[in-house]
Amino acid sequence: MTIKRAAWTALCAAALVSGCAGSHPATDDATVKDGVSSWPVARRQTMPVLRGGGADGRPVRLDAFRGKVVVLNAWASWCPPCRVESPGLARIQKALGKQGLQVVGLDGGEPASSALSFIRDRGLNYPTLVDEHGKQALRIPRGAVSQVGLPYTVFLDRKGRIAASVSGGVTEQQVRNIVTPLLAGGQALRDPAG
Repeated sequence: MTIKRAAWTALCAAALVSGCAGSHPATDDATVKDGVSSWPVARRQTMPVLRGGGADGRPVRLDAFRGKVVVLNAWASWCPPCRVESPGLARIQKALGKQGLQVVGLDGGEPASSALSFIRDRGLNYPTLVDEHGKQALRIPRGAVSQVGLPYTVFLDRKGRIAASVSGGVTEQQVRNIVTPLLAGGQALRDPAG
């Protein structure tokens, strides 16, 4: 394990430990089914602004996508489940982008050059924020998602509030089941299992 990976893992572990102290509305109000945590509209937290350099060198700001349903997927090039799920996320971006969906990558623990190689090799068609030192990941509200390992995915409604999350890999069908009602303006999420 490289020093950067070890540092990223330590940062994520610290985030988890700090999230375990006491109760928190994000976890208290979550409904968890088939690995998907979801929150009723009245209890959704606004996602803080995540911003920084993109893998392509252009700036990425999560709040630039307000008004769209956002799928924020945290990954790293060395992560096997990340490699498996990324083509499906690219297909979903292509299929649903015109309906108001925006997939955004959050690459953690590695330099932009590694992220850019991963993006090019897999033909990813969405922006990726490079979070080499894990500072942006730590801004995600405590309890919204387990950040112990990669990947993890946070789903934001059109108002930038956390509607759902998945710790671990996501399937293309899971993502579609979560985002379809959000794109339609619905308040409740469909059963993620289908």
